[in-house]
Amino acid sequence: MFLAWAGFDYFYDSKIIYLNHITSLIEKTITLENIPLTDFLGVENKNITELALAFPKSKIISRGNEILIKGEGPDIIQITDILNSLMDHFHQFGRVNEENVRGYIAQERQEFVLKIHRMALYLWHPGFSH
Repeated sequence: MFLAWAGFDYFYDSKIIYLNHITSLIEKTITLENIPLTDFLGVENKNITELALAFPKSKIISRGNEILIKGEGPDIIQITDILNSLMDHFHQFGRVNEENVRGYIAQERQEFVLKIHRMALYLWHPGFSH
């Protein structure tokens, strides 16, 4: 059986599930609206730097009110989710700091691992409901 999801190939043979990473680069632009860049990006871009360090295979570039992300599918999905969470956080609290960035990175990684586990369970037990 074969299934593609979020930049990975999933297939299984007997009772072993294999994950093959698909390496195709994707580019995505996120526009920051109604958010002062220095408050969001942090002093000397420390917030964006913290996010970039968590995804070393991807490029995160801020230009004007846009953030350009270049990388592989799974990283793009996670980075986008983290940036969306950070924008929501900013709108709610009026600021973002490095600790917030690290917290959302950790949260997204846990959620991503759960998605992978659910997919593996579904492949192992096709009737599994997630």
